[in-house]
Amino acid sequence: MTEHGGYPPPGQAYPPPGQAYPPPGQAYPPPGQLAPGHPTATMPGAAPAFAAGAAPAVGPPAPPAWAMPVLHKPGVVALRPLGLGDVMDGSIKAIRRNPGATLGLSAVVLLACLIPSAVISALVTMVSLPSPDGTSTVGSLGTLPASLVQSLFTWLAIGLLSGLLSHVIGEAVLGRRTTMGRTWSSTRRRLLPILGARLLVDLAIVVPTVVVAGVGLLLALNVNAGTGLLVGVLAGLPCVAGSIWLSTRTALAAPAIVLEGLGVRPALRRSFALTRGVFWRTFGIILLVSVIAAIAGSMLSVPFSLVGFVGMAATGDNLQSGLVMVVIASHLGKIVSGTLTTPFVAGVVGLLYIDRRIRLEGLDVTLIRAAAADAAGRRG
Repeated sequence: MTEHGGYPPPGQAYPPPGQAYPPPGQAYPPPGQLAPGHPTATMPGAAPAFAAGAAPAVGPPAPPAWAMPVLHKPGVVALRPLGLGDVMDGSIKAIRRNPGATLGLSAVVLLACLIPSAVISALVTMVSLPSPDGTSTVGSLGTLPASLVQSLFTWLAIGLLSGLLSHVIGEAVLGRRTTMGRTWSSTRRRLLPILGARLLVDLAIVVPTVVVAGVGLLLALNVNAGTGLLVGVLAGLPCVAGSIWLSTRTALAAPAIVLEGLGVRPALRRSFALTRGVFWRTFGIILLVSVIAAIAGSMLSVPFSLVGFVGMAATGDNLQSGLVMVVIASHLGKIVSGTLTTPFVAGVVGLLYIDRRIRLEGLDVTLIRAAAADAAGRRG
């Protein structure tokens, strides 16, 4: 409290909303210009506000108390430690405020990945069916090869979207709206590192699992089924536990790559550091959100599955045409369900990243100042 009771001295006006009084003897900067040392508010791929090690104390004084209610929630979440309801609600709000950059971008990426997948899957399905005379060398594999092809292209689409949507979340937290074009231009150089990090983690999960399954199968064929099953179960349980642990500890790598501009290995180390001591919380939230998305996705896919099976029944004895219709319907269902559920999951993961940095590094102070800079720039 000053000698004037917290009010401006006589003859001095209040500062503009969101701007603090300058230190004694220091004038305000010109309109639209930030004071020396103030964190800037641009995010060309990796916003200074999100850069690793951004010191909350750098920059001008914090905004006054009367400006705090607005600046503490400039975007989809309040800038404070976030709970489960905060991250879920914030993810939904980010989608509603940026439908083009979330739903639209998800649809474009899924279409770009799954249309080629549908064509390849249809061709593979026709090849994998037995020939009418029963002399096919491939055998009757049904839609299994098509499912593998679809899984590969879906993996690619989800990997790309995890990076693209992290940028949207970073903007939404600061109250900024973005578009598909700006999101693409800001993140396209970070997509290869994101795919590299995902590939590295997935290989670390898949390779031991395949080795264990192969050993169990060899024992089942050469010794007996019981021995193969026992070895497979005993060795498989650590693989499952390790997969859950590794996928959870590296879940925040994609936001770190996009919002901090890190490479593959630094981003993985960053994710390990941010999830240290909160494994079960991180795992529980991601599991819950993934289950919700899976249930919603299954419900959205049901009409397409029904159409596929009805079309298969309508083809009669033409098994080839029937299974191709099932494959195409499955891809259409994946496009629709993924468009609606992928932004939600990616948004929650991005907000978990921001929550950890708020708790560990005081990122909320830096973001409040960045929001104040945005407001000052709009006024200027």
